[in-house]
Amino acid sequence: MHHCLSIPEILSLICQEFSEDPEILWDIDDRKALVSLACTCRSWSEPALQVLWYSVDGIDKLFHSLAKDLWEKFHDEDPLVLNRPLSPEDMKVFRKNATWIRVFTERDDKNITLYRALFACGYSCLLPRLKALSWQIENPDLFPYLRLLISPSLRKLDAFFSDGSLVMEQLNLLEAIPLMFPPGISNLSLGSKKDYPDTQFPGLEPARKALVDVLHSWSNVTDLELDEVPLETLGCIVDMPNLTRLVFIAESDPLEYPPPEPNFRSPSLSEVRLKLPCPLLESITIDQTPVSTIHAMFKALARLQLRYLSLSLSEAGIDTLGGTEAFLNDLDKLIELHTLSEVSVSCHHRFERLPSVTSLLQFHQLRKVRLDALPFDLMADITISEVASSWPLLESLYNLSPTSGNPETSRTLLSLIPLAKGCQKLDSLFLRLNASDPSTQQTIRDNPNVTEGVQNRSLKTLLIQQSPISDSKLVASFLSSLFPGLERVVWTSYGNEEVKRHRQRWERVEKMLIKMKRERESRTCCDPNPSRGWRMLTSG
Repeated sequence: MHHCLSIPEILSLICQEFSEDPEILWDIDDRKALVSLACTCRSWSEPALQVLWYSVDGIDKLFHSLAKDLWEKFHDEDPLVLNRPLSPEDMKVFRKNATWIRVFTERDDKNITLYRALFACGYSCLLPRLKALSWQIENPDLFPYLRLLISPSLRKLDAFFSDGSLVMEQLNLLEAIPLMFPPGISNLSLGSKKDYPDTQFPGLEPARKALVDVLHSWSNVTDLELDEVPLETLGCIVDMPNLTRLVFIAESDPLEYPPPEPNFRSPSLSEVRLKLPCPLLESITIDQTPVSTIHAMFKALARLQLRYLSLSLSEAGIDTLGGTEAFLNDLDKLIELHTLSEVSVSCHHRFERLPSVTSLLQFHQLRKVRLDALPFDLMADITISEVASSWPLLESLYNLSPTSGNPETSRTLLSLIPLAKGCQKLDSLFLRLNASDPSTQQTIRDNPNVTEGVQNRSLKTLLIQQSPISDSKLVASFLSSLFPGLERVVWTSYGNEEVKRHRQRWERVEKMLIKMKRERESRTCCDPNPSRGWRMLTSG
């Protein structure tokens, strides 16, 4: 039955089409279309303006809507040049359009003259309904103008500064922002970029030290991202009781070595007051941070109820094998066992061996697991049978291991049987398999019903990392009987001629899997009783 759309419904669909592709908004013809809609009548104006001004990149876009005699632009890459001061009529139009903006990004330091002109008018809260602000400018001269954009509605602030330009004036403003409109911003993201030798900036060290104290004033933050900041900055989290998500990347080239350790004892809490910091913390991502510091943080936060954990244990001279091993072995004591559902551990150390991650087997609610280590295999001490019995809810398993290892030590096809049986929700799998093992192939040929009673219909994608294979037909038949829904086999390694031959064989496996799946679906259409199963082809 056909439905006749009303004019507001038609308009809503048009605006939705624009909003789904933000790049459209800066095409001249598309913007003119929205402007025409906005100017047609009052009932059409609001939805068009919402799309037109929802997200703005650069304060110069607002000046484009002002009187043409106010500004001029000689070339596309040139900044706007103001011909006269802003008039009350200009500001009236400016503020009217600014009320529609919810997301604002500034990344062009050439707009400094525009901010100076706005500052001269004496206005504040220029974007009164702003929700998210991203300040991606290194020039410290523009940072004070950030206060013009802060509003009571602001909930997310993303500020970037060059390490060489970090000055006390910036820090004073950062410290004052939480006090302007409490409770204020809940999502805070700070990042720095180290461009210059620190010896050129003798006043830099006091500012970096002050950054630690400044962050203690952001007590209402729920989402915190710190990128390329001093290690000791991590201690600020103890004064954030509402924190639910933490992303921390320590600076890659600290001024001091070893860098000063963070203090995880809150200065705002007395010695006798029993209170666990960050009781709501659910997600942690940490990179470029010494394992000893991570271990100390987890001990201070005490039995976190995490849902997501991502650890990148990169090369750090102050880390030891014993310290890394102690931390990984303590994971089941530092995190509640019943909450963690997604974990990613990346360990790129030059140890003579790699510590075990068997403590992860205690987390029976895991749904997504990613283990990435070079030159070792983080799952070397974990069998597929243990994975199947410990992680019954597993949906995705990604295990990156060294491609230069002995193929004899990689997992065989038969090791997939307990995984298929125990992890019935498994959707994607990334493993290094040895599909050319002669004894395994003979076992499959001698036992054509080896997969009988074991079928996993959820697996759709199998990612193969440099895995040897000899009999494509046998492998395809085995995988099809074990994983009837499997339709993609992705080869992720490239190399010499031998590697290319293995890759071609796996590509043939994928083609045969698709063909077998179609044949099975065709048979199911003719025979709605699929209980008779699918006989595995075992001819070589």
